[in-house]
Amino acid sequence: MGEKREGEKRTEKWTKKEILDKLHEGALEVTFKKKDGSIRVMYCTLMPHILDYRGTGEVTPRKARAENLITVFDIEKDDWRCFYLDSVIKVKPYIMLEAVNEYITR
Repeated sequence: MGEKREGEKRTEKWTKKEILDKLHEGALEVTFKKKDGSIRVMYCTLMPHILDYRGTGEVTPRKARAENLITVFDIEKDDWRCFYLDSVIKVKPYIMLEAVNEYITR
């Protein structure tokens, strides 16, 4: 996939597997274009211990309705959200040590 660091603009598109693997390892800051054309930055994860701690009732996301749809747990909204793979503009790791501590103590 090239020698670019995560979060930098890449000439190659992120694959669904790459994004899902990173989401299971930690949290990501995903910038994408919404259907209405607006740009959204979402801080999300699929880390099992975060999902389990928050009591979402699910440790895995709901089945995606489309092959290029990625369902994630939005840390800020405290709920499940999704985005289309082809709408992704940028993906970078979200350093969340303070955010996790705040999130867990809510």
